[in-house]
This record gives sequence, C-alpha cells and structure tokens, in this order.
Amino acid sequence: MIEFIRSAIVIVIAASVYAVYQYITRKKARDLASKVPIPDHLGIHYSSPLKHSVKALKMALTEDYQSNIKTRYLAEHPKTDEAVYNHYFFEMQRFLLLCSVVKNVPMFSEKTDELWHEMIMFTKDYETFCHQFCGQLIHHTPNSKKKADPSGRAWFDLLYTELFKHTEYSNYVWGRFFQSPLSKETINDFHNLSHSELSKKYFRKNANKELVYAMIESLKRKMMVNVNRTRQKYTPKHIKDPIRHADKMAEAMIFTSYKYPYDYDNQMKVVYGLQPVVYSFPTTKKKKSNSSDCSSCSSCSSYSDSSCSSGCGGGD
Repeated sequence: MIEFIRSAIVIVIAASVYAVYQYITRKKARDLASKVPIPDHLGIHYSSPLKHSVKALKMALTEDYQSNIKTRYLAEHPKTDEAVYNHYFFEMQRFLLLCSVVKNVPMFSEKTDELWHEMIMFTKDYETFCHQFCGQLIHHTPNSKKKADPSGRAWFDLLYTELFKHTEYSNYVWGRFFQSPLSKETINDFHNLSHSELSKKYFRKNANKELVYAMIESLKRKMMVNVNRTRQKYTPKHIKDPIRHADKMAEAMIFTSYKYPYDYDNQMKVVYGLQPVVYSFPTTKKKKSNSSDCSSCSSCSSYSDSSCSSGCGGGD
C-alpha cells in the first residue's frame, strides 16, 4: 500500500512538473512571437527569380484556403496563440518554397509539419495550390520512424540560409542551426560536378531555371572557397551574432565539416567564441555528435539542437 501511494505521488509530481514546463514553453513562444516581426516577401535575400517564386506562392495560396487552414489548425491546437500560428505558417511557406526548388527536402520542425498536415487535409485545395505554385504536387513523404539525420539537417541549414534571412523565431521553430556537419559527398559534388550534373542530382526538373543556376553558382563558390581554406592556415572567426550573420555561419560549417568531419562539434566552438579542446593524440575515431541525438529532436524549445527528421519531408 505504501509503495502504491509513493508511486502515485511520483506520478502526480511528474505530471505537475510537465504541466508547468508546457505552460512556460507556451509563454516563451507567445512572448517571442509578439516581439519578432514577420519579414515581408518571406524574408528572402534579394533575388529576382526568387521574388517571382514568392509571388507565385502567394497567388496560389488564396485567402479562403489560408482561412480554412488556420481555422482547422487552431481548432486542433486551441492553446496555440495566433501570433505563434502566424510564425508557424510563415516558416511552412518557406519550407514549401524550398520544396518547389530542391529535391527531397527533409522536415525538421514538428510544429511546421503538423501545420503542413492540416494544409493537406484540404486535398483539392492543396492539389490546386501545388500546381498553380510550382506545376506539380509537393508530396508529403513520411518515414517509418523518426531518425537522426545530421547530414540532412546540415544540408537543410545551408539551403535555408542560402534563400532566407534568419529571425530569432527561426531557431525556435527549426531548432538551432549549424549543429551538424555537412557531408563530404555534398561538398565534393558542388566542388567538382558541372551545373547540369548538380541540377539533375539535387534540384527539381521544373524548378525555376534561373533560380537553380544562381543557387548552384553561389553554392559552388562557397564550397570552392572553403575547401581551399582547409589547405591554408585559416581559422573561422568568432561570430557574435549568428542570426544576423547566418551566411558566415554557413561558411564556417562548410569549412569545419570538410577539415574536421570527426571533430565538428569541438571545432565549431571557435565561431561561438569558445576554445576547442586540444587533443594530445590523433582523432581517428568518429566522435559521437550531440546534435545527432534524437532525444534533442524538439521544435518546442528555442534551445533544441534538432538534427532529427520529424519523419516527413517534401518528396520529389
């Protein structure tokens, strides 16, 4: 009997702690959402072809469709503040824009994925939206289970940074950026392959050709510069504002991924103003990365290091 009472007390305390945690999390989300403005034109970097894509997305996403999605989502998630919802919807549009250009974009935000699910529930509207926006259906491709995908997360971070300006809420929705190393295969591809080979391997067939060419040019330049830096006496500088200077963070990620693929977490400390650990022996065995741990896969915390796919993604 005593053991039963003790167990019951533990359960009640755990439930209370969880309830308090949930309340604090929602309050943080509301406070941050109310402070962070939503950028115009999806916060894209200046680019004529990308502006055309944003315009096409906005025209395809009718007011009635937006209203239906919002009503359904808030009914399913009554504790979600409207300002928070607006940021989720903003980030989902960014994700769909990525999916219209790049093949197989993995999803790393549970909240954005939930909103995408609600959007797809209006099947006819969703199909019409996709065809008006990008000429083909953006498939929702679920995986059998959540899994760590550090290389996929690094690729997502690079693409996201290539097209969009980061906001404080970007980290809240997607988890912290640049916590995982980019695969050497991807770096070598953009360093060595031709435009046509890269376009065929990484980009959708019917994507805006001008935009794809501009992205390939930019990514090839970044890869070439940072691969060359690994052969020189070069160390990334401390970046005081990673959100404002996300482009520099992306370059540091490429450099560190290529030069220190097995010591990425440690060596990236430099850009955060910290001192990497100096080993007294060669690092020959791959170091387990904290950012690959699925236990950190949560979009509900602005401090989460999400390198775990939500189990879904934008299929080709």
